[in-house]
Amino acid sequence: MSSDAEARLNAFFAEQAPPARDPLFKVAVMARIARRRFLLTWAAVAPLWVAAGGVMWAAGPVLAELLATPLMSLGSAGMAGLTLASLYLLRDKIFRPL
Repeated sequence: MSSDAEARLNAFFAEQAPPARDPLFKVAVMARIARRRFLLTWAAVAPLWVAAGGVMWAAGPVLAELLATPLMSLGSAGMAGLTLASLYLLRDKIFRPL
């Protein structure tokens, strides 16, 4: 009896082919996951950039008068260094993964 059942099971499994693997499907799924992660990251960061821009726009006239002389003495290289130092200090806040 068990050999008959085993023979039927073996015949059933022999008829079934293993599922085909589709590397293009895997790539498409990974691309959608990466695109979604990218959009979620920028959706989380965009309001902060808009708020920072609004604060800088509102504080612009005051900051221009306070920092006019020190910034003029720094020149372009100093401003680039200041920008890079700011990005370095804020790297965990700006570039953090979700």
